[in-house]
Amino acid sequence: MRDDELTRLLNLDGVVVEGFGEETTTELHLAVRPALDTPRCRTCGQGCLLVHSTHSRKVRHLDVFGRRSWLDFDSRMVDCMTCGLGAEALSFVEPGKRTSVAFRRWVGGLCAILPNKDVAEHVHVAEDTVRAIDKEFLKREYPPSNLSNLRTIAIDEIAYQKGHKYLTVVLDYDTGEVIWTGEGRREATVAKFFEFIGSAATARIEYVSMDMAAPFINAVTAACPTAAIVFDRFHVAKHMNEAVNDTRKLTMANADKDVRKVVKGKRFVLLRRGERLTPRQQTRLDELLALNTDLAKAYLMKEDFQQFWTSSSEAVAAVFIDRWIVEAKESGIAPMARVARMLDSHRSGLLAYHRNAISNGPLEGLNLKINVLRRSRYGFRDLEYFGLKIRQLSIRRSRRRDQTYPLVETEPEAAPR
Repeated sequence: MRDDELTRLLNLDGVVVEGFGEETTTELHLAVRPALDTPRCRTCGQGCLLVHSTHSRKVRHLDVFGRRSWLDFDSRMVDCMTCGLGAEALSFVEPGKRTSVAFRRWVGGLCAILPNKDVAEHVHVAEDTVRAIDKEFLKREYPPSNLSNLRTIAIDEIAYQKGHKYLTVVLDYDTGEVIWTGEGRREATVAKFFEFIGSAATARIEYVSMDMAAPFINAVTAACPTAAIVFDRFHVAKHMNEAVNDTRKLTMANADKDVRKVVKGKRFVLLRRGERLTPRQQTRLDELLALNTDLAKAYLMKEDFQQFWTSSSEAVAAVFIDRWIVEAKESGIAPMARVARMLDSHRSGLLAYHRNAISNGPLEGLNLKINVLRRSRYGFRDLEYFGLKIRQLSIRRSRRRDQTYPLVETEPEAAPR
C-alpha cells in the first residue's frame, strides 16, 4: 500500500505517513512527517525558512487495526523573522500535548455517554487524563451562550454532595440551555450570575421562574427589578404535599385505633393527584375521606388549589387565591394555615403565572439527569467541570428535542398520468 493511500485511509490531517515503526500485539507506531515542507510559525502562521533544530516526539492517536497507535515525528523549532524562536505550527497536535487532536476529540465524545472511569479503561489512559481532556473539549465545543435573545430564565438549586452542598443552576427557558452554574444557593451566588451576563443582558430579562426561596427573590429583585418573578407551581405542589403529610402524621398521633387503621399506609394516595389515581387507589382514598377528619379536609384543600392554575384569567385567579387563603387560615389545620401564610406573602409571584405560564419543569426534568450524571461519576470535586458537564447535558437534550425523525421512509408520490 502506498504511503498516500495509508494517509487517506487513516484520515490524518496535516501529516504524511511514511511507514510503520515499532509494532507489538497491542501497540502500533506510525512514522509520519508534516505535510508542509516549509514549516509555519505557530504564533503568526507565516512560513519560516530557518529551522533552528528538530527533536523527536510521539503522541497518542486513534486506535488503528484494533491496536493503540502512536504518531512518531520530528518537531521543528523555527526562527520566525517576526516572532523569533518557537515551535512550528502543527494541525494534528496542539502545543505541549501528548495526544493528537483526533484522539482528544474522540475521548471527549466518549465522555458524553460514558463515565470517565469507563472511558479511561477503554482508551488505556489515566482517569485524570480523561478528565483533563474532557474539560478542555467541553470548553471548546460548548462556548458561552449568545445572550442577546435572553428574555426568560429559570433558577433552581441541586445538591452535588452530602452535607448541604448546593449548586445554583440557571437555564435559558426559551432554548433549554443551562447558561450558568455557581456554588451555593445564597443571594450572593445569584448576584454573581447577573454579574456574569452583564447589565445589558440583565436589563432584557422579562420573566424569572424560581421557587420561593428568599435569597433568590432578593437577588433577582435587586438585579432586575422590572422582571416579573413567577413562582414555580411544582414547588407550590411540594409545599402542599408536605402540609398534607404533616396533617397525616398529626392525625395518626391523635387518632384512636380504628382511625389509625384506616389512615395507615395511605400516604401515596394522599399525595398523588386525584385524576391520576387508579380505581383501587380511589377506593382507598374514599375510605379516608369518609372519616371526615382534618386529613380529609387538608386533602380536599390541596386538590381544590389546582383550580388556581387553570383559572381563565389573572383576575379570576386573584379572587380564587384570596378565598383559598382565608379558608385555609380559618380551617384550624396548622400545616395548611402555614401554607396559606406563605402563599399570601408571595401572592404577586403566583399571579404572575397567569401572565406567562412558565415553571421550573424543564429544569426539574434536567435535574433528574444531572443526578444520574453525578452518581455515575461518583460526584464531582471540580465544580467548574461539573458545570460544563451540566451545560453539555442541557444542550444535547435541547438538540434532541428539536430534532424530528420520520417513522417510515416513504417513496415520493408518482406524477399523475
